Amino acid sequence: KAAAGPLMAITAGLAGGRAFIDANLGMESMTRTLTQMTGSSEAARAEIDWLRETSNRLGIEFDGASRAWVGLAAAAKGTAMEGAKSRAVFEAVAGSMAMLGKSSADTEGALLAISQMISKGVVSMEEMRQQLGERLPGAMQATADSMGVTTEDLNKMIESGKVLAEDLLPHLAEGLKKTYGLENQQGIEGTVSAWNRLKNSLSETMVYVGESGKVMDALVFAVEGVTKIVRGASASFELLG
Repeated sequence: KAAAGPLMAITAGLAGGRAFIDANLGMESMTRTLTQMTGSSEAARAEIDWLRETSNRLGIEFDGASRAWVGLAAAAKGTAMEGAKSRAVFEAVAGSMAMLGKSSADTEGALLAISQMISKGVVSMEEMRQQLGERLPGAMQATADSMGVTTEDLNKMIESGKVLAEDLLPHLAEGLKKTYGLENQQGIEGTVSAWNRLKNSLSETMVYVGESGKVMDALVFAVEGVTKIVRGASASFELLG
């Protein structure tokens, strides 16, 4: 029992350190990726600021939203969906998922379906009804309503293999905004959204500390030191064995 307290403290400290490192490494990786995609560090920072604002407004997890956005933006680059259209679809889908209280994994899955549609150029029933529709109820109906057709007509259009993602996705975004009341939504509330905002705040604080101080440098130095010790121990065991 006497050893339980210190052990728990060490475990908590290691978990906190791991979370700190993960948050900073994740941000570093995303910044490099977005810098490569946008062509400058300033544009990458603007993308990250938009992602933070959007994540907190919609009440979605920043880390998952960032991964989904990088994939979607990469798919849209050089297409008619690049830029504002992609952002509108991203916000509509993510916002609808937040209104439904869906998990971060489900939100990422729904946005992955959007990325795949953009990559392929045409919309398939597998992506629209299964990958997207199963995670986001009402997606087919919302799209059909925006296009001014019935869901039966929309099914036939998609099954023909001639519906372009750049034509359908803006209608999906508009339809979802009306269906889930996102047009004048300033912020989405609820237990899931509140929890995600808390996680976002903690992650942002860790990144701020990592970028503004010497904490990250010290952790990297410590990790490199431990790595050398482990390698040295391994070499010693090899000589003995």
